[in-house]
Amino acid sequence: MLSSLALDRARIAELNSQILAVQNSLVALKNELKSVQARLDAYRYPILTMPNEMVSHIFVYTLPPYPLCSPLWGHFSPNALGQVCRKWRDIALSTPMLWRAPSFVLSSLWSPRGLCLALERGLKLFEAWLTRSGSCPLSIQLKDARSSAALTHVSLNRFAEIIIRHLHHVEHIDLSASDKVDLSQLASVSAVSLMPLLRVLKLGSWSTEDSFPVARFLNAPLLRSVHIIRLSSPSKLQLPWHQLTSLILEGVSARTSAAILQKTVNLVDFRLRPSMQTTPIDSDLPGDMSISLNHLESLEIERQWIAFLSSLTLPALQSLKITQCSAVADLWSLDNLLFRWGCNLERLHVTSKGSSNYFGDSTRDSYRSKFPSIPTILVEQC
Repeated sequence: MLSSLALDRARIAELNSQILAVQNSLVALKNELKSVQARLDAYRYPILTMPNEMVSHIFVYTLPPYPLCSPLWGHFSPNALGQVCRKWRDIALSTPMLWRAPSFVLSSLWSPRGLCLALERGLKLFEAWLTRSGSCPLSIQLKDARSSAALTHVSLNRFAEIIIRHLHHVEHIDLSASDKVDLSQLASVSAVSLMPLLRVLKLGSWSTEDSFPVARFLNAPLLRSVHIIRLSSPSKLQLPWHQLTSLILEGVSARTSAAILQKTVNLVDFRLRPSMQTTPIDSDLPGDMSISLNHLESLEIERQWIAFLSSLTLPALQSLKITQCSAVADLWSLDNLLFRWGCNLERLHVTSKGSSNYFGDSTRDSYRSKFPSIPTILVEQC
């Protein structure tokens, strides 16, 4: 009995010794844990040590170069930068240049319910962007990318109300909306006294309805570049035509194009891109029309519109691009036109979507042989 008690006392002493050793080890582990945690707490990621101004500058370069626009949401939106951490969000929200180029595009992938939700979400973000942009010049895009089969009436007038409040900062604006998309408030923008920064204007799919309001962009002293898609009546659009130096007409009839060119006497660059629905040239062009564009240096036109050139006088033309050609014979009248204009054409660019057989070395040689006075001739298939 006594020997058993002695063994138990000895075992207790042994266990106490082991417990003390474990406690000492635990203290050491806790001290090491505190030391490691302190090192981690003291460490700052290099990106977070950069000055806010430098981070802000880097953020600007993550977006498409201005004046190209960014989507209101998604991976290529500055909103994504604010989802990384609180510091980045604060920096992004305090960087006006990130919010100066909003783009809202109506997608054909949206269901009717999705379209309603997107409109509400887009409206809130659109207003927030323009508010955050401060006094920065603005580039704005409102675009309808839906197919004609999916078109339903959509009003973007609430977007127009926001744009009008910031119109004194707008530098570039793209309104590529369908006929059924209501932008009547911007179409009636004559109520706004001045657009002092507006330089580039794009109007797409302009309404063919007679009841559509007249769009006036007359108080824009810096406006120089205009791109128009499917304008049915020149009277529906009032611009300071004499100011323009660059003009793109797309899907515009020959008669309407001629009426516009008679006003744009200071053009330097002109591109004429008819659509499949455009009225044939011969039946639409006035026979006695004569237009002098004495400052025009660069012209792009489709082969089927070459007859349109006979009504123009282009003494300063230096670069001519003709698309949809299939053979040298398509340009049989160009020699006479160049002689009549008296211009020194420096560059002729011919393109085609036809078979590659049309555009071999022999075809290039044929063009160079046909126009030996033109220093640079580029022939390509696209």
